[in-house]
Amino acid sequence: MMRDSSATDYRIAELIRFGLTPLEAKVYISLIQTGTASAYRVAKNARIHRVEAYRALGRLKKLRLVEEFMGRPALYRPVPPDRGVGLLIDEVAAKLRELNKAREETVRWLGSISAPGHEIEEKPHYRLVEGTKSLRETTHGLWSNAEEEVFFTRDSAHIRVAVKEELALARSLSSRGVMLRGVTDVREENLQDVSSIEGTVELRHLSPMNLHMDVVDSSEALFGAVPDRGEEPTCIWTDSQRYVAVLRELFEHLWEEALPVMLRITELQSGGFPICQEYESLKKDLRNVLLAETTDALKFFREQLERLQESKR
Repeated sequence: MMRDSSATDYRIAELIRFGLTPLEAKVYISLIQTGTASAYRVAKNARIHRVEAYRALGRLKKLRLVEEFMGRPALYRPVPPDRGVGLLIDEVAAKLRELNKAREETVRWLGSISAPGHEIEEKPHYRLVEGTKSLRETTHGLWSNAEEEVFFTRDSAHIRVAVKEELALARSLSSRGVMLRGVTDVREENLQDVSSIEGTVELRHLSPMNLHMDVVDSSEALFGAVPDRGEEPTCIWTDSQRYVAVLRELFEHLWEEALPVMLRITELQSGGFPICQEYESLKKDLRNVLLAETTDALKFFREQLERLQESKR
């Protein structure tokens, strides 16, 4: 019988992120836990209707996550987890290839309907921010200007500094309805600091975190790499809408990959189920596949564009 626990619910959510529906994820986990079983047994263990079980099993068969053995009744067996996750990643990669194939036509169509002479931005500004003091002052100014949202990333050491210096401002922004979200590296040495702001700022954990970034109201951004020990930080501030949009998208990708901070805190405090390492390993595999597929697709489109240009000469 499927275990009713937060761990199981979390795993269902993860399989959904890999492309399964909640029903399919439930059925696959049930089979993983029990081994070969009939549709009736699957439905009973997963606590779902038999019709739903047949529908989910049919989809899982198409994805090659489940093998069917003829008989009375028919029996279903799950493929091993490592192979199953690999197949799900392959499915995501295939969808990415389809999107890349449609990219050129979609861009062409959007270009055909865009207003002539329309400019996305005018006179963007850039400023180099050097040194710890200047970085703190710039960050404080950015956050103070926020009206709707603040998104930020911090490494494990600088999140402690942020707690000490920006907590009062964060609480003020939160009381005004400003959304604050952050991604950081939660470790034992900063656990107390992270716990103190978890109720004010919505945090997630991602390790390692080597990017220092603030995005405010989709209008301003501050970004740079985390310096080596002993070195002074160097960041770039900009109000370029194009770069702010790119950094905002980057933050959203990091946010989706990151782990809810309460799960990480629970793990560190009580030695709970060790999900972080497996979670990050799966995400790393998926990122590598998507990066390779995107690189191949871009290379193909460049070649096609060059051929098209040559044929017009």
